[in-house]
Amino acid sequence: MYPGDQVDSELRWRSVLAFGNFDEIVTPSEREEILSKLLKRFPMLAPVESDLIGDGGSPEVVVFRIKVDRITGVSEG
Repeated sequence: MYPGDQVDSELRWRSVLAFGNFDEIVTPSEREEILSKLLKRFPMLAPVESDLIGDGGSPEVVVFRIKVDRITGVSEG
């Protein structure tokens, strides 16, 4: 199942697809700002994500945004 899917049963479900442009964030200060905002919005993230704040985020972690151009979906039931 994709994150945009909601399945109540095999005859009652809906799915959403978003299309847009992927933009990798490589500037340490911008990476830190985005990671901080994510942690404020989702405070229950694992400690691994929390450790990324303060150094601009580990370079092994890809920080990105998607500029959504179009959203579509389908449903049954």
